Amino acid sequence: MPSSSIEFRELEVRLMKEVAVFDCAVRARGSESGSSEILAYIVPLGAFPEEAVRKNLQSAFPGSLLPDRYVLLSSLPFSSDGTVDEEALLRLEIVDEGLARVWEQQLLSLPGVQQAAVVIEPRVPKLKPLHISDLLPHAEAFTARESKQAFPSTSEVSVGSSSERKRVAISHGEPLCNPQQVPATLQQALKRAAETKPVRDITYVQRDGSEVTHTYQELLEDAERILGGLRSLGLGPGDKVIFQFDRDQDFIPAFWGCVLGGFIPAPISIARNYRELNSTISKLHHSWEMLEHPVILAGQDLANEVQGVAGLLGLENFRVETVGRLRTSAADHHWHQSQPDDVCLILLTSGSTGLPKGVLQSHRSLVHRSAGTAQSTQFDTTDVLINWFPLDHVGGIVMSHLMALFGCARQIHVPTEVILQEPLKWLDLIESHGATVTWAPNFAFGLINDREKQLQLRRWDLSSMRFILNGGEAIVPKTTRKFLQLLAKHGLRADAMHPAWGMSETCSGVAFSDRCSLETVRDEDSFVEVGMPIPSVSFRIVNGEDQPLEEGQIGRLQVAGAPVTMGYYKNPELNRECFSQDSWFNTGDLAMLNNGRLTITGRSKDMVIINGANFFSHEIESVAEEVPGVDVSYTAAFAVRVASDNTDRLCIVFHPLAPEWAQQLALINRIREVLVKKAGVNPAWVIPVDRGDIPKTAIGKIQRSALRQRFEAGEFDSIVKRIDLDTESSRTLPNWFFRKSWIA
Repeated sequence: MPSSSIEFRELEVRLMKEVAVFDCAVRARGSESGSSEILAYIVPLGAFPEEAVRKNLQSAFPGSLLPDRYVLLSSLPFSSDGTVDEEALLRLEIVDEGLARVWEQQLLSLPGVQQAAVVIEPRVPKLKPLHISDLLPHAEAFTARESKQAFPSTSEVSVGSSSERKRVAISHGEPLCNPQQVPATLQQALKRAAETKPVRDITYVQRDGSEVTHTYQELLEDAERILGGLRSLGLGPGDKVIFQFDRDQDFIPAFWGCVLGGFIPAPISIARNYRELNSTISKLHHSWEMLEHPVILAGQDLANEVQGVAGLLGLENFRVETVGRLRTSAADHHWHQSQPDDVCLILLTSGSTGLPKGVLQSHRSLVHRSAGTAQSTQFDTTDVLINWFPLDHVGGIVMSHLMALFGCARQIHVPTEVILQEPLKWLDLIESHGATVTWAPNFAFGLINDREKQLQLRRWDLSSMRFILNGGEAIVPKTTRKFLQLLAKHGLRADAMHPAWGMSETCSGVAFSDRCSLETVRDEDSFVEVGMPIPSVSFRIVNGEDQPLEEGQIGRLQVAGAPVTMGYYKNPELNRECFSQDSWFNTGDLAMLNNGRLTITGRSKDMVIINGANFFSHEIESVAEEVPGVDVSYTAAFAVRVASDNTDRLCIVFHPLAPEWAQQLALINRIREVLVKKAGVNPAWVIPVDRGDIPKTAIGKIQRSALRQRFEAGEFDSIVKRIDLDTESSRTLPNWFFRKSWIA
């Protein structure tokens, strides 16, 4: 007999590796004869192959540790504190085969009985379990959580020793070295770039691989023609213009045509198709309404499709103009005299209600972000920047294009789909153009890592690349390290990777780390430091009452400074919510400061708090994606709250590579096992879905909030119910609990 519960636990761990075992508990129990025996209480996943399990255990454990009997249950009984209810286990009636043999002998001892056999079997046919929702349709109604509940008690969340008092968690960027040389407006920045010698240019890579190059002077001339065309439409300073462009060589000149005339561009990503309603068309429609029916400027090949939205939605005064027609106008050299605080760009981001938010950015905010970044990163006219993200994203138009133009440097723009279809094309372009600067979110580095075999077969010269900005989503250290390791043999510098932080409301990145390398970052690190704030930017970490915490404590990140938005377009309620009384902007991120350097620990809405313990979505997703058969970068972890619960529950949505349902059920079980073992959390729901059911932004970020809304709206109810019934989960009634009967 085993001498301690440790041996039982080893047996339980081995049993959990069996595909047919969903959950288990091993206990010693007295038998009818007075001896002690080992019982394995099993929650099976379908039929339980007892003999096969016995053989597997015999090869791993001595006979004294093997279970004497296997007791099949629909679920283990648990007490209120989450541990196995030992008393409930003891109360379970166990079929004693030995006792059945005793009964046989007693029968045979009766006069006239020559043969006897005692067979124990159910008197009713096996029924499928009954789902609790069939009896109580509203048993698990979801409630909207208060936003304040998303913030942890930051006074109790800290890193490091609390024996010594640390400094207040406020960090200020250094002053600009030459503020008098910073252009006051974007117009002045364009003029400076056009006049810079030697001449610098923009290269537009086409979808067929060919390239088109324009100097900054040619860009200015093109923009002045478009300015003339825009004025011919009757537009005046302050009028908004929605962008719908599928070519970067149309987007950028149109942007500058607006800037020169004092018009305000509002870029929106293009839809996959304009013939049926989808999320992008809804965003276009809502933005057009919010901005009070502005003109829509589109590329020549896209204009007719965009115009079709009017018929699709029954809209009047839905005016679409082509940039090609505007280019036929005479150049207009009379620029509007913009002021530094004039709005010159509206970045449309998705709001929590699905309606877009219009982030307002001024000339001052955009030029100061570029000036501060250039100083922090030593960006100058010798640099060559490659961008392959959409220009309607802040990372494309501000962080890449405006940054390069401000620095009078060369820039190369590539259609996003070109790199997504063949990620190694990114390396081809770095090599062929001698690029020094580029950027991407974490998932893009994973795309390169996935081509490890191809990286071993080919050679690239990446020695020119000095600054790879890693931002836009949670940074996974393991992915970053593998990227650096794989590309080291191709000449990539060991210190080329720079984790960063920023958002549309800060004109993109405003913090860049210079401490990311194979020596300073470990695979098992939970987070990566993203550096000090750039000049003219300040960070602080606060609690729920906007009071600054100490360094090392996790709290809400607030930011202030010239690059920070002046607010949201015609949304005073949101402006009041997002700015503190002393005018700091609430980013919605959780973070901490150490020696003034920022570490992002997650979005407040991407933190799952279960029984007082904090779990970060990206960490849970990373663990789940270690399970073979889970499609990498198509996993989402988020919290949901059931009305009767006192804590959040964890939901995992993932895309399985295996199409067979039985394999998917086994994968669900394996994900649970790995998460319990490595993350210490057991998800309430693990839901397999098709790839297309995992919503992503244009740059590949999973939209967890959209999945949460769909879950709470009941869109996954049918598959959840199917999983529950096939696994006989705790949300079902076991077949021994009820029986079918006819009622007249």
